[in-house]
Amino acid sequence: MKVKVIILFLPFLFSCSAILMKERKVRFDKTAESDLVEVRAISNGSLVKENKNNTYTVRNREQGYIISASRKKHRTQSKVINPTKFNYLKIIDVLIPAVADVLLFTQDNGKLNAPIFFVGLFGWIGPFVGPWKYYEKSFTVPEPLPLPQRNPNQTFIQAIDYSIAVPKQNRSSYTYSNYQNFLDKKGGVKKTFKDSMVVKLQDYEQPKPTILDPFNLRDTNNTFFKNKISDLKLGVNITSFEENVIGSAKQINVKANLSLINNFNNKSLIDKQIDASANWSRSYSFQEGLNSLQRNDVIEDAIAKFLIDSEVQTALTNYKGEVVEQKKVTNEVVIPNSANIVKTLPEAVKAVVTIITKDGYGSGCIVSNNGYIITNSHVIANNDTSITVQLNDSTQHKATLIVANLKEDLALLKIDTTLNYLFGLDKTLAIEIGQEVYAIGASNIDDYSMSVSKGIISTIRKVDGQTFIQTDGSINRGNSGGALISKDGKLYGIITAKMIGDGIEGVGFAIPYTKIEEALNIKFQ
Repeated sequence: MKVKVIILFLPFLFSCSAILMKERKVRFDKTAESDLVEVRAISNGSLVKENKNNTYTVRNREQGYIISASRKKHRTQSKVINPTKFNYLKIIDVLIPAVADVLLFTQDNGKLNAPIFFVGLFGWIGPFVGPWKYYEKSFTVPEPLPLPQRNPNQTFIQAIDYSIAVPKQNRSSYTYSNYQNFLDKKGGVKKTFKDSMVVKLQDYEQPKPTILDPFNLRDTNNTFFKNKISDLKLGVNITSFEENVIGSAKQINVKANLSLINNFNNKSLIDKQIDASANWSRSYSFQEGLNSLQRNDVIEDAIAKFLIDSEVQTALTNYKGEVVEQKKVTNEVVIPNSANIVKTLPEAVKAVVTIITKDGYGSGCIVSNNGYIITNSHVIANNDTSITVQLNDSTQHKATLIVANLKEDLALLKIDTTLNYLFGLDKTLAIEIGQEVYAIGASNIDDYSMSVSKGIISTIRKVDGQTFIQTDGSINRGNSGGALISKDGKLYGIITAKMIGDGIEGVGFAIPYTKIEEALNIKFQ
């Protein structure tokens, strides 16, 4: 009779919990219908597909999942979920082999019963197969945070100066068994760092200025039209570093000093200390430090918190660009007459140069045989001592900044060499809507080659008292500071920006040639 009873338990041989609790449907409640929710397994980073009605099938043996919620014009937020509910079926998993063992050793005849033996022996696999804990039925998705956006009265920010040098005493690493313990700051195991474990700037490449794009702050020629010229940058200096680990998921907390800095004289307008965090992400390597994803994530969080500050908002609104003279100019600069003024489109291409700085590249227009070049002030920014000019023949020359007018976004450079092709300034040239024009500028960051595009003058546009030539000619990345010309090489203006966005095509802008002399205190003979 006892043998028959044991045989009835054979379907449970490989664990009730393994059969019944292998997977579970979990609901993730969004805070808004527009939220995009992503669920990824911690162990291998695999994406879990949504079933329907915000439900996902998760594996109870998975140590955790990273839940991320994103929304347009919001900062993505994430959290880690772990199985926390006790699996009571594990009691059956333990009970079955235990009962079998009791029966095995209480046989009246003292003989070994084969069915009982195998149930007792292999039944102990059960407690090690099925999960001891499983996931809750539902979770709340983290709320995406609104990103502060630049208002029309505020100036732009072009670049980021990023530094990091965190000594051992300002570094920490904690490991938690689950997300709730992390929130409660309970049970974290702290790691001790060696003296050599110091995060340094040279260990990481500089973040790209595109990190400013979610805030609509940049004024580069490949983003959008600017109605205030930027001469500001952000300084981000990370001074402390905390690493939090749950399973194979990692999150970074930092303390950072953020500054709003004048691009040209490096003077700080305002400084703030910000506590910032990276989102939870799967850690592919547990070497200490920031990978590029976490670095950009934590900087974006720091910038968002910095921009929310009322003092920072006021500084951005009230700041005005000024004329900055890096080299004292007591008299106006005289641009001499020349017989080498370009008269054809191929010649005009040779009169446009590439301006290279540590922050990127742009274009410039040669206006004299003795080395004067006009470009945008935002192309050179604070690189007044590290400007290189590449000519059409690929030779490179160090340039000196003579004067920069930040309000008009114009700058005058000088290189010490003789130039053969240049633009003149025809003060009788009429700028009329419908005229055919050509835009010339650097287009390729690999070899700084020139591009030429054809269009017309679409309109003369005035913004905040400033006049711009609007053209439908294609304006490419790197064209800022380049030339907008007629077919016979006459200079209409200096390319400064383009407008992009949903439904926007072929909207580029140039500063009229009529602004050059007054803005830069120069005179063409």
